[in-house]
Amino acid sequence: MYPFSPPKVRLMTTGGGSVHFNPNLYSCGKVCLSILGTWSGPAWTPVQNLTSVLLSIQSLLSTDPYYNEPGVPRNVVASEQYSDYVRHETMRVAVLDMVGDTSLARSMPPKLLSVARSLFIAHFPVYRDTCEEHAKRNPEGAAFADPLGRTTGTFCWRGLGSRLAAVGSRLGAANFEPDAERSERDAGGEGGGQ
Repeated sequence: MYPFSPPKVRLMTTGGGSVHFNPNLYSCGKVCLSILGTWSGPAWTPVQNLTSVLLSIQSLLSTDPYYNEPGVPRNVVASEQYSDYVRHETMRVAVLDMVGDTSLARSMPPKLLSVARSLFIAHFPVYRDTCEEHAKRNPEGAAFADPLGRTTGTFCWRGLGSRLAAVGSRLGAANFEPDAERSERDAGGEGGGQ
C-alpha cells in the first residue's frame, strides 16, 4: 500500500487505446517505469512520492521519444518518423480531443477542462504553426512510418488544422486568425502593418 508500494498509474489519453505516444507509454494505458515496478531498474522506495512519479513521466516526454525504446540504434530518419507520428497524434488526441466538443472533454472535471482550454488558447498560435509546418512535411493521407512497428494510420494535418481553427474560433482564441486573413496579411495586404 502507498507509500510503501508505488501508486498505480494509468495513462488515460490514448485515443481509445489507439495511440502509443512513447515506447514507455502504451496504448493500453500502461506506463513503464522502474519506480512503478513496470520496468527493470531502480525500484520504488517509501521516500518517493507522487512528485517523483510525475517527474519521471515528464522525463520521458522528449523531442526524440524513439530513443526511449531500449536497444534501438542511432537512426535520425527513424527518430524523425516516430516524432512525426507522435506529434500528429498528440495534436489529434492530447490537444484537440481534450479541449474540443468530444466525449473525452465532456467527461473531464470542469476545473481541469477550464485549465486545459485556457492553455489551448494561450498556445493556439504554436498549434496552428505546427499544423501548417507538418502539412508541408507529411502529405495528407500518407501512412504513418512507425519504425517501431506499433501503429498504423495516416497523416491528416490539413484536417487537424481545420479542426484546430474551428475549436479556436469556438473557444475565442485571441490569436485566432482565419487562413485567408493571415495569408493576406503575410503577403503585405490589408492589415499587413508595413
